[in-house]
Amino acid sequence: MHISAFVGGPLGTAGYLVYDQPGGSALVVDTPFGTTKRIVQKAEAERMTILYIVNTHGHWDHIADNVPLVKATSASLCAHSWDMTRMANPGLGTEDEDEVAMPVPPSIADHYLHDSEVLEVGTLRIEALHTPGHTPGSICLYE
Repeated sequence: MHISAFVGGPLGTAGYLVYDQPGGSALVVDTPFGTTKRIVQKAEAERMTILYIVNTHGHWDHIADNVPLVKATSASLCAHSWDMTRMANPGLGTEDEDEVAMPVPPSIADHYLHDSEVLEVGTLRIEALHTPGHTPGSICLYE
């Protein structure tokens, strides 16, 4: 398994490109602000097709580039259904309305992940584990 990290946004949030081998398929975990171009460049350089974009939870700093990355890749946006309201309203639940440092477009998942659901990415089997706490729809990914 190969993992490339991409840090973006005012909070230094990390997103990840996960793949089994160059020339195959990939998955993106979280989409911090301003990371789309770098993620797409890495995928193109490695001749990979991004199949899935997975949000680990719906906080604005983890979903900020959902819309541009989906547009650039046509990948399926995946998240747990319990965070769908938060994704549609990125400022929801922030302590201060000014906490969201830039406009974050609302996003809607193409696919809602369920506990123990598996996404296949090349030879990788990535399991979504529902771990509510940080947000109601928080998930962890296990390979």
